[in-house]
Amino acid sequence: MFMKWWTGASRRRDRAARAALVILAAAAAAAAPGCSLLPQESEEEVLPIITPPKLSEKPVYEVVTATLESKVQAAGKVMSLKEENLFFTGQGGAMRLKAVYVEPGQEVEAGDLIAEVDVSDKERELRRARLEFRRE
Repeated sequence: MFMKWWTGASRRRDRAARAALVILAAAAAAAAPGCSLLPQESEEEVLPIITPPKLSEKPVYEVVTATLESKVQAAGKVMSLKEENLFFTGQGGAMRLKAVYVEPGQEVEAGDLIAEVDVSDKERELRRARLEFRRE
């Protein structure tokens, strides 16, 4: 037969009480200093204002209206790349102009000489006709 002592279970209670006491003391030690265990924060740093870099500007030119002239002094002959002989048809067939005596835009009056017709072909035909007439 076995008999249980009243003090036999006290060790277990003492261990549990000691463990609870240690945990409670550790919690109190951690809570007591609070934030004093954390490192002290420095004040907020003031950053300088960042300005964007200037982009290279395109050149700006002033527009001016003016007459552009290039003067050249030289000796030579100016010729057209394309040249055509113009003629008109009238009484007696095709006729060419020998000279024109008016400029574009010039005003003329009745009776003014405007152009001279080249009649050298007609003069040659007349000369041939006279020669043939004399022969006959």
